[in-house]
Amino acid sequence: AQRDWRLFVNAEWALAPDWVLNAGLFTGRHSHTGSYATPRFMINHHITPDHTVRFGLASAQRAPTLFEQFADVRYFRPDGSFLTRTFVSSGQVRPEQLVSREISYLGRFPALNLVWDARLYDERFDREIDSFSLGGLQRDFINGQGFRTQGLEYQLRWQPMAGTHLLWNHNLNRFRWDDPAKVGQRTPPRQFWTLGWMQELPHDWSLALWGLRAGRNGLAPRQQCTGRGLPHRSSHCPRLALGHDTCRMVLDGAIAQWRPAGVLVLAPFDVSAACVHHLACGVLR
Repeated sequence: AQRDWRLFVNAEWALAPDWVLNAGLFTGRHSHTGSYATPRFMINHHITPDHTVRFGLASAQRAPTLFEQFADVRYFRPDGSFLTRTFVSSGQVRPEQLVSREISYLGRFPALNLVWDARLYDERFDREIDSFSLGGLQRDFINGQGFRTQGLEYQLRWQPMAGTHLLWNHNLNRFRWDDPAKVGQRTPPRQFWTLGWMQELPHDWSLALWGLRAGRNGLAPRQQCTGRGLPHRSSHCPRLALGHDTCRMVLDGAIAQWRPAGVLVLAPFDVSAACVHHLACGVLR
């Protein structure tokens, strides 16, 4: 077993009418990896009441799991005799670390009913926990090098009329492994965008139509959009959602899931889901 005692402290200081400093500290003690502290600093400059620029520095860490620290996987034959071992952890791994720097902008344009939120970021991830071969089938866990991600993400939210909302999200990033041996391996999409239309309907109903696209990456070969997870490489994924305050249901491809709060998702456009949703509403009412 492992225990983790945590304490979070946050303070905000108005340096001037248009400057606000926000500082936080997340500290604790892990029963196996010891004490840790991850600070966070954000300074906001209100250019005008509707336009704000933020500069930030934040850090975080992830402690090794019990398996990464104490794994000892053994296989035995039906007669009880020992066959082999696979994962044999030496318990030498240390927590992974993340440091993030960002410059953000939030702009409101009341005359257009438009909100623009943008963020430039530089994230550094160190001491990635990975496994390596001890020979044969046996593997142990070690702290490797890490990676760096730099990019731009922004969101536009527009309300052209009452009850209608249009949303555009776009993320552009550059990912680099520190270890030359990992270059060309798994990487996140170079870009990812979503375009959404959300409409409020009479009698507490709502309708939403989403389009998603993930740029080329190295996670997996090209796959069809199934609604389960993000699409891979250059993929388009349309989704239609229908919801009501009295009943919520999610249908992912051919897999239906009950949720206490959610929507009916048709991905991609499974017309049979409408019948399932009608039946679900009757049951929940």
